[in-house]
Amino acid sequence: MAFDKIEVLVTSGRAGLPASAKLDCRGGGQPRLVLALQKHFIEAAWPVAAGERFDLLIGTAGEKGLLRLKRNETGVLRASIGAKGGATFNCGHIARFGDEPAAKEYCKAAVIDADTVEIVLPPWEE
Repeated sequence: MAFDKIEVLVTSGRAGLPASAKLDCRGGGQPRLVLALQKHFIEAAWPVAAGERFDLLIGTAGEKGLLRLKRNETGVLRASIGAKGGATFNCGHIARFGDEPAAKEYCKAAVIDADTVEIVLPPWEE
């Protein structure tokens, strides 16, 4: 029998999922997408620094329901590191997710490469 050794086991968040997403209307107005990467994920698998910039890529067609954060010095998103050590990204209002708030749901996330992480979004898209 052959086995591969797992070097990093990330089991944070509800049900061991490393990311979360919500459509937040706090403060009124249209709901904005807020993404979070759990502390254990960014420590063990994909380090993120406060203020670091990212591009936001949202999948279409065959990649519908997927979102990617890609490091870019001129990216539109900035990472915020919370008191518990996780990284949060305020993505603003994205019309394709509608105009109703949605509670936080935990999501799968996978490292694509040193600069990119892919998140499986909850089923908000029409």
